[in-house]
Amino acid sequence: MPNLLAYHELERRLLKWTGSSLVPRYPFFEGPSPTSSYYNSSASQSHLASGSIEDLNRWFYDVELAAHDCDVPVEQYPDVAIYFLKGDLKDVMQERRDVYLRHTRRVFWDWHDFKEDLKRVFEETNQMIGAMVRDCFGVLKGEAAKSECIGCVICV
Repeated sequence: MPNLLAYHELERRLLKWTGSSLVPRYPFFEGPSPTSSYYNSSASQSHLASGSIEDLNRWFYDVELAAHDCDVPVEQYPDVAIYFLKGDLKDVMQERRDVYLRHTRRVFWDWHDFKEDLKRVFEETNQMIGAMVRDCFGVLKGEAAKSECIGCVICV
């Protein structure tokens, strides 16, 4: 059985780490959402909000760096990752962790399994947002066509 940190100790270490002047950016990650800025990827920004799998992979590296710097066992890397998630994605992954632990009867979420699950959630969310955007553009296009048609002989 791995020597796991209590949550308050894990949180204390991560807070200390993020407060360090040696940390170039805080590795907070907010998954894709209809209100996210998909094109702003400044390195100084305090969280990533992107539709890019490359950004997610880069974020995994940041999580591993934070966990390593804070002497967190690899078995708790998913806890570090969830700590750095923002918004609905954090709630979703906390719930998925609970289901995973119940289903597997383990005391920790395997880091590889966590990354694969988060990628799947991320990709599915991107697909849903893409579909919503396409639907919205379809409605707008239809409304624009109707407004151009007002008064024409065929439509009256």
